[in-house]
Amino acid sequence: MGHLDRDLFRMTMFEEFLGAWRALRQAHPNEHFYSFGFYTAELAEYLMVTASTEEGLSLVTERYLANEGGDPKLTRAALRWSPCDSPLHAEGANLLPKSDLLRRAGPDPNSPS
Repeated sequence: MGHLDRDLFRMTMFEEFLGAWRALRQAHPNEHFYSFGFYTAELAEYLMVTASTEEGLSLVTERYLANEGGDPKLTRAALRWSPCDSPLHAEGANLLPKSDLLRRAGPDPNSPS
């Protein structure tokens, strides 16, 4: 594994993150976003974008209630900040391709220093 150019990485991530926001907004123009951010693991083994909308939250809440039952208000509250349950979460998996390449070309986060 090579060296990570932090300035290039930061600039690339910023540009791709801004592009990801625009892409998701364009793909879901009538939805009301309440979260948008990076999603990664402890050692940044992967990078992706995640987002949530009120409409997506309603959809996933209905699914959980249909499958598991429960209180609608409590289920909605529990799912609000669960990024992996958002219908938009999977859309963010490939929105940072250049950043991901730079990250993978950099040092291995699992190797001892």
